[in-house]
Amino acid sequence: ICLLLAQISSAKEFNLSSPDQQIEVVLSLDSNIGILVIHKSHEIVRLNDISLEVEGEDFNSAISKTRKVETGTINRWIYPPIKERYSRINEAFNDLTIRFRGDYGLIVRAFNDGIAYRFQTFFKDSLVIGRENMRRRQTWLRVAM
Repeated sequence: ICLLLAQISSAKEFNLSSPDQQIEVVLSLDSNIGILVIHKSHEIVRLNDISLEVEGEDFNSAISKTRKVETGTINRWIYPPIKERYSRINEAFNDLTIRFRGDYGLIVRAFNDGIAYRFQTFFKDSLVIGRENMRRRQTWLRVAM
């Protein structure tokens, strides 16, 4: 029982919201990475067991310790060289960057119309990524956007 309680209490949660506060992102870290996306108080999607399979590296033990956590806000205009639909595009998001022990990082961004995540690596040499893993559970609700 003590071991189980130690595992539960070691989980970390980070919260992030979109610039218009309509989307909430809850990032959970324990032995795996999980992302819960909530729109106007309704769960939209849950991403579980997010990980990388890297040749010669133990990704799951690397994410067990965070080195640094940073948040930021971007709100800028992009002027695309080839104007298809718009001559300028507003790029607005809040982001959360987590640097893990073991030369890995994760960036999660919350936009007004969705979220994105990506991994970073800081290895000095090249590496072979076998695959990226993720399980998705989507909730189908009729939500007025």
